[in-house]
Amino acid sequence: MANIISPQSASTVFTSTGPVSGQLLAAVKYYAYDFWEEVGDHRVSTLPLLNGGPWHVLGLTALYLWFVKIAGPKYMKNRKPYDLRGVMLAHNG
Repeated sequence: MANIISPQSASTVFTSTGPVSGQLLAAVKYYAYDFWEEVGDHRVSTLPLLNGGPWHVLGLTALYLWFVKIAGPKYMKNRKPYDLRGVMLAHNG
């Protein structure tokens, strides 16, 4: 019966300011940012988009996929295709 949680201790476990949530937030911060700084390659820590873990690159990839799969087709749904022959000739020429 010693392992039963009392109502007072249960309220501190489930509140947003309790000790467990502080430990949880510290663990999330560690694995989301600090872990990548410790284990990652220190040569790239000063490069843009590569410091602080893979979150910047994953966010940009998600934004790209959203645009290509959802926003772009909705934008071009009732439009004629762009004529890019001149741009392609200038690029390849």
